[in-house]
Amino acid sequence: MSDIIWPDYYSRFQCIAGRCRHTCCLGWEIDIDKRSLARFMSDNGVMSNISNGHFILKKDGRCPYLNSSGLCNMIISKGEDYLCDICRLHPRFFIYRDGRTYGGIGLACEEAARVILDSDTVFSFIGDFTVPGYILGYERNGHDVPARVFGLWDKALRLEMRVAIFEGMESLYNSWREVISDISGAGPTEETEKEVILANSRAFDNLVVYLLYRHEGNQRLAMECAIFVADMVAVGIEVHEAARMFSEEVEYSDSNMEMLEDLFGKCGEGYDVEFGR
Repeated sequence: MSDIIWPDYYSRFQCIAGRCRHTCCLGWEIDIDKRSLARFMSDNGVMSNISNGHFILKKDGRCPYLNSSGLCNMIISKGEDYLCDICRLHPRFFIYRDGRTYGGIGLACEEAARVILDSDTVFSFIGDFTVPGYILGYERNGHDVPARVFGLWDKALRLEMRVAIFEGMESLYNSWREVISDISGAGPTEETEKEVILANSRAFDNLVVYLLYRHEGNQRLAMECAIFVADMVAVGIEVHEAARMFSEEVEYSDSNMEMLEDLFGKCGEGYDVEFGR
């Protein structure tokens, strides 16, 4: 992956494997790419755990290769290169723009969330590559972080409208539904949201830059998602865990992202290169 352009923090990321509290090998339906599936066809042991192009999850939702120590038995027995693409590459994502491939790590991974949200440097790439204008504009804005977040678009949605959007999405876990219900019941105000963002300024600053990068400058989407994460923190979810839950439930669901893009514009739409509207 030497020809991929990576954010500088990518070099600080490494899977924590068995120490992970939220393994990516639980609850996910794993689509096996065609090349890996063709390779697995000659391995009867692996094929016995596959049906309709997916690994057959156990009753508790665990991958058949996830052992009791939180490690992958396929890696242990056959090596990481034997994995299918999604298992080998997660939580990495890729953006294809202007004939180049830009890479990143998704917040659904708890270690990626820690690396991204705790970064104490401005966003840059490994190597001499230009940072997008919509990120530079946001970072160079002189206001405090709450003002920068709420200044991404003309006006933020009312809480009940934002809750209705996320409530209408598909969900992986009941805990996500419970958090949304808690937010609806608590009704955090804009003042509360700004206080949460100010108290966690570095994390929210990095969260917005991540959202702008991953969703190619969609400022309205970045603003509403960041404010919803603030709502989660306001009802007692730790900020790294709030960002992880949001990403897991929203960013890793095609239908949920389609809903957000229908509302706020697709990636690369609905933003000004020069910061704000």
